[in-house]
Amino acid sequence: MLPSLLIPALVMAAPGVDEGTFAFTKARLAAVKSGDLDRILALYDPWAEAVGSDGRLAKGSDALRARWAGLLAKGPLQVELKEISYVAGPDGVFAHAVIALTAPGEAPVLQHVTEYRVRKQGRWLLRYESFQRAQG
Repeated sequence: MLPSLLIPALVMAAPGVDEGTFAFTKARLAAVKSGDLDRILALYDPWAEAVGSDGRLAKGSDALRARWAGLLAKGPLQVELKEISYVAGPDGVFAHAVIALTAPGEAPVLQHVTEYRVRKQGRWLLRYESFQRAQG
């Protein structure tokens, strides 16, 4: 795992990826840890799609709200960023992260998270994400 102090330097070195990309990652982690549903949903494009580790697709604001409400039903989730990488595309940024996600009263689950972020009106928003449990 890279020390968090090194991550901004790596982000800045990646062509097409700016400091706002890293700031968005930090804001996303903080929103999930807060357990604040509105704060989490504010990071999504209204037409975003998300595939959970159960394979179910949530499409649009209402479906994302229902999905996150279910995930947060027991309380705020703990999330630990294990690694992350970014690749800039013509219209946005792809991010791949490995996280340890822990629901209250449960053991941590290692997940691969793939995201596609777009910039709208000067801010990054999630357009697509996919969670997949890590094997082993």
